[in-house]
Amino acid sequence: MFMIDVNAVKVIIAGIAAWFIAHLIKVIIASVKEKKFKPEFFISLGGMPSAHSAFVSAIAASIFLLQGVSILFAVSLAFSIIVLRDAVGVRREVGRHAEILNKLNKGKRLNEKVGHTLSDILVGIVIGVLAALIII
Repeated sequence: MFMIDVNAVKVIIAGIAAWFIAHLIKVIIASVKEKKFKPEFFISLGGMPSAHSAFVSAIAASIFLLQGVSILFAVSLAFSIIVLRDAVGVRREVGRHAEILNKLNKGKRLNEKVGHTLSDILVGIVIGVLAALIII
C-alpha cells in the first residue's frame, strides 16, 4: 500500500512556498521600480531576492528542523551550498560576460540578469528559513 510521508510533504511545501514568496517579492520590487506591473519577473532569473536560495534553504532548514543533524540534512546542506555558490559565482559571471558581449554586439541582446549579489542570496536564505520555521 502506498503511504504518504507527511513530513516529506511539509519539506516540499516549505521549498515551494519560499520559491513563490521570493518571486512574488521580485515582482513587487520590479513593479515599484518600473512604476508598472511586471509579472514576467515571476519567472525571471537573477535579482533580489534569490528564489534558488530561498528554495534550497527552506528544504535544508526543514530537514534540519525535522531530523536535526542527519545524513539527509548533510546532503541537503551540501546541495544548498553548491546552488548558493553557483548563483553568486558562476551565474553572476555569466551576467557580466553578457554585459560585455551586449556592448560589442548591437544585435540580439543577452540576458544580463542571471546571477545574484551576496545580498540577493542572504535575503533568499532568510526567506527560506522563515518558510521552514512557519511550515514545519
